[in-house]
Amino acid sequence: MQLKLRDIPTWEEVKKLWNYLVSEYEQDKNEYNLRNIVFYGLLAFCGLRLSEALELTKDRINLDEEIITIEQKKKKAEVFREVVLPKQLKPYVEQYLHSCEDKLFNLSERGARQYIYRLTKRVLGRRIRPHAFRHAFALRILDRTKDIEKVRRLLGHAAYQTVKLYLDFSIRDIREEIQDAVKI
Repeated sequence: MQLKLRDIPTWEEVKKLWNYLVSEYEQDKNEYNLRNIVFYGLLAFCGLRLSEALELTKDRINLDEEIITIEQKKKKAEVFREVVLPKQLKPYVEQYLHSCEDKLFNLSERGARQYIYRLTKRVLGRRIRPHAFRHAFALRILDRTKDIEKVRRLLGHAAYQTVKLYLDFSIRDIREEIQDAVKI
């Protein structure tokens, strides 16, 4: 996998998109705007793959424990992982659960992808792939926790090799140590 930093939104861009969606919802509290907040929030703040978000069902969300159970499709086996439901997303998810069917999103993969493309182009002036938010999430968790195991578990990767590539993008975590080390 060849990651390019320019393809991954910064955390400031992630927040800008979130604030835009919340503002849109505050101006017009309809089901469509609520769905958009929840959908984007799952990608950006939970690190879900597009397919995982689209397959998510109500019974996989535990509001009391603030945990979402994700079913991963692995070669012939069902594998589950848990992710945290962030506090800023929880009230929107809670409200959205009252209005949706068992499956949270009635969107095709293509429709969901197009929605993210249009959103990012409108708000950020550039098109960002939905999967790039998973990378932004991983980098944010790694930057804040300095714990590659947490990133591995949250993303649902079996091998550290897959997660190690995020270390190449996370120079911020060692910048001060390096500056101190080479200081004259």
